[in-house]
Amino acid sequence: DSYAVLHPRIEVVHQPNRGPGAGAARNHGLDLVRTEFVQFLDGDDELTPPAIELFTTALDRLGLDLAVGATEQFPQPRDWLWSDVFEPGTMRAVGIESVPLLVHDARTCDKLYRTAWLRRSALRFAEGIHHQDTVVNVPAMLRVPEFALIGDIVYRYRKRDDGSSVMDSHFTRLANYYDHLQVIEQLSGMLSRIEPGRRPLLEAFIARSFQGF
Repeated sequence: DSYAVLHPRIEVVHQPNRGPGAGAARNHGLDLVRTEFVQFLDGDDELTPPAIELFTTALDRLGLDLAVGATEQFPQPRDWLWSDVFEPGTMRAVGIESVPLLVHDARTCDKLYRTAWLRRSALRFAEGIHHQDTVVNVPAMLRVPEFALIGDIVYRYRKRDDGSSVMDSHFTRLANYYDHLQVIEQLSGMLSRIEPGRRPLLEAFIARSFQGF
């Protein structure tokens, strides 16, 4: 609130907590936003200084509706299954078929959407559960013909030392297993709306998520 007083372009919205998960807050924000682009950032993570410029430049230059950039974990670095698809200094249009491992990157904060497209897609974050972003980000990458792939780091994921983050409690919070099943049911219900040639990628995501849980 104090930051918004100093910066008139910042608008703070208060609503009752409808967690667990940030789905309700993200959906409310998407309903209210009046900008050309929309991005969802977790409160304990960071964008790199050039992130928004990289995102918007990529979407404008390539004429696309979704941009995905590289992620860095801190303070302890790590790689992900899909890390090798990002090449520093590059910005290119790709279909998910050319970077199939990226379908497993269900996170929200390394992506920027053109607001009009996200609204037209009717994709909504799941509410009242963890893993709520999966039902937006995975099908979005499968439904756009191409998206902008940014090889530079745009997002810094904070790995907490005390293990208190949602990601760290994946396998210790019993409700996460039920949340996961709800997400899989939603994704399975979307299969018929995915281009037939891309359905195996969604099925691969579902299979890998079951292996994890």
